[in-house]
Amino acid sequence: MTKKNLIGIFEGLQELLKLTMHESIDAVWNNSEEELIELFEDVLATANDEHRPGLFTLMQMAGLIGSVLVIKHGKDEDELMKMLKNSDAIFVKEILND
Repeated sequence: MTKKNLIGIFEGLQELLKLTMHESIDAVWNNSEEELIELFEDVLATANDEHRPGLFTLMQMAGLIGSVLVIKHGKDEDELMKMLKNSDAIFVKEILND
């Protein structure tokens, strides 16, 4: 594979990621504050089993939901961070264990 082909693949992946992020933001943006808090808590309480999303996916979901809560609904970022730090979230445990 040539360098030109690799650059084309990389650019295609970047575009796909950008579209996916826009769709994710749109989907979360339309939820109410109550729905988002519940979703945030659900992400933090995701069981560590074979059906769970990957750790990076869980971190991204928590970050996206938290960002919308802060930006759109005026939630206190420090309060959300306390919820995150005090949770049993799998990705938090992984970070603390390293």
